[in-house]
Amino acid sequence: MNFRKTSCVLACLFAAPVSAQTSDYLSLSAETELGARYYFEDGAFFGQSDAGLYPYFGVRLNADLELEDGAIIGEISGLFDDFNERSVLNIQRLYYTSSFDTWDYLIGYNVEDWGVSNGRTIVNVLNSRDRANQVGDSELLGTPMLNANFFTQIGTFSVYALPGNTIENFGGLNSRYRGPLYTDDDLIAYETDNPLNFAVRFTNNYAVGQGALDVGASFYIGADRESVGLLGCNRPGPGVDAATCNAITAASIANFESGNAAPSTQAEIDAFLATNFGPGVAANAVNFGLLASAPYYQDINQFGLTTVYTQGNTQLRFEGFVRNTEFETFSGAIVGGDYTFNDFMGGAGTLIVSAEYHYDNRSTRQPVTAFADDVFLAAAYSANDTNDTRIDASVFIDVDDDAQLFTLGASRRLGDNVSLGMHASHVDAAPSNDPLSFVDDDSFVEFSLSIFF
Repeated sequence: MNFRKTSCVLACLFAAPVSAQTSDYLSLSAETELGARYYFEDGAFFGQSDAGLYPYFGVRLNADLELEDGAIIGEISGLFDDFNERSVLNIQRLYYTSSFDTWDYLIGYNVEDWGVSNGRTIVNVLNSRDRANQVGDSELLGTPMLNANFFTQIGTFSVYALPGNTIENFGGLNSRYRGPLYTDDDLIAYETDNPLNFAVRFTNNYAVGQGALDVGASFYIGADRESVGLLGCNRPGPGVDAATCNAITAASIANFESGNAAPSTQAEIDAFLATNFGPGVAANAVNFGLLASAPYYQDINQFGLTTVYTQGNTQLRFEGFVRNTEFETFSGAIVGGDYTFNDFMGGAGTLIVSAEYHYDNRSTRQPVTAFADDVFLAAAYSANDTNDTRIDASVFIDVDDDAQLFTLGASRRLGDNVSLGMHASHVDAAPSNDPLSFVDDDSFVEFSLSIFF
């Protein structure tokens, strides 16, 4: 993403609010982040960066304009790191909203996060994700929607209509956190072009024993926000002309739509190409790097459920779904909880410890998940001081092959408008059949300076 072009876009989007700062009805805030990320090892795949230090720049702009009969809410974030192709401009929220006695609505770009788990969330189906920036749960990207919420004595009923298609941020050839074939978003395909995506959700809370139970039940029909990576040809080359290149991608889509799993291992890719196009094309496509992952978005129906039971310092959580595609029905669930230690070690700080089990029984026909049979453990400490000092650490442990994903974070304010941050990630998955093994060489530590306005 071109930095100058993106800066101009941001300036244009917020030109009107900035010129009206003197209004009593307008609230503006902004955050800029200067940081540097250090990768400990060279990237495992062609095009990825070498070990070393890479600077990045981030920005987040917020605007809240109160109108006579509603409000306009805006939140736009940008991350710029062209060295590793993880730059993204994310319109998280840019919508008009209004409320009445028993209902409200919004129209525009929004992020709707239904998840309740700590390690990652799995019931979110309305928003795509930024998959170029971290392993595990990535930031949700805003999507256009019309949302109406109806408040009744038995709970809140929410309706969502989402026009068109949205895509994930995949990065590119130079991105870390990818497989052997980088994802080329020029090769995107959909099971249904321009579907109308629709969702309904019910939420309520109940007194249960000495605690409270929050419940959310949802149903979604439309295009999946999580793509399947199919075999694609991203450019012609020696022995593979443009027509053959296009035919490779088309044959891969047809193979998937007939009910077969996409070829994923090198042996499966070689066999698919040799069978359909001959051994010469297969060898040239592989040897000259003409192949990429083509994102394919299926049509799905999904039933989702979340529950959170709170009693004293204990929270118990469940998050699960059943998802239907044309050829398969599968499910996923997260069950766990956390306990809060107030006045930790006799001080003013708070320590929250969490434990969760993550399960998913999808087949290889579905989007890849690295968390099909995993335990998540975490601890988050807040000093509750004037500098808002925070430290958190977590680990995913694969029950089947012991692949592990570690994260560590810390932040501390320096005065009212400046904050220092640190984030680190390490994967230990080699040798392993776990998808995390693809990013085994992508461990990093980064430091950032954030300024708030």
